[in-house]
Amino acid sequence: MRLKKQIANGLLLSLFPLITSAATYEWSSWFAQGTMGYHVDDGNGNSLLISCPGGQPRPASATMTTRGLDYRSPKNTQQQGMVEMSFVIDGVQFDDPFNTACNVCEDNFTYAFWPALLKANNLYVHADGYEVRFTTQGLRDVLDPLDAPENMCLTESQVFALANQTYAPVQEARPTLPAGFTNLAVIDDPDGYTNMRSQKSAKSQIVARVIQDEQFFTYMQDGNWWQVRTAQGKVGYMHISRIRLLD
Repeated sequence: MRLKKQIANGLLLSLFPLITSAATYEWSSWFAQGTMGYHVDDGNGNSLLISCPGGQPRPASATMTTRGLDYRSPKNTQQQGMVEMSFVIDGVQFDDPFNTACNVCEDNFTYAFWPALLKANNLYVHADGYEVRFTTQGLRDVLDPLDAPENMCLTESQVFALANQTYAPVQEARPTLPAGFTNLAVIDDPDGYTNMRSQKSAKSQIVARVIQDEQFFTYMQDGNWWQVRTAQGKVGYMHISRIRLLD
């Protein structure tokens, strides 16, 4: 069971030094108002946090604290010298892996770095000439594959796609069912939102995001992925476990 601690989303990063002041010695996770955090602390003033904000979509990022200084990926281009943080996983180096602002960068994050991190036996992080080794104990227990329905770690292109979606306010009266979609539904998801996909697969592109209490349309279908339609006319697929029929 994933460990979830309720802390204020807006304070997650600002309270990071306080949160990590006590050593964990293994990976743990927090969920707070739409943000998922994955954290490890070695007890020697070195800690690593992976943050995946979902409530207000932003790309996934990582912060390492060592010697009282914070280093981040994607690197802060406003920081003098543009210090880059690198992960070395089982001997393979990934430079600034949370930078997904280009197609090659996104492919590296999605198809190389994240799968390697999920299977890591040895994990080192380099920044500003320093190297810190972090345990991988508990990492596989808390970290989800990117194609898992519950995974909240987004890339730049996914954030851009979601930012261009508009959501109608919750309708008090029952809307007219569009042709072919015979059932009214809402999501059933503890995260407060569910992604709509372009195909019947969690690996396919996110085409829209449906939030809690937002009504949408579907119909009785076979299989685990159902076709759904938003009130704005966007059509995609949603896993059946996230659908609650109102009829």
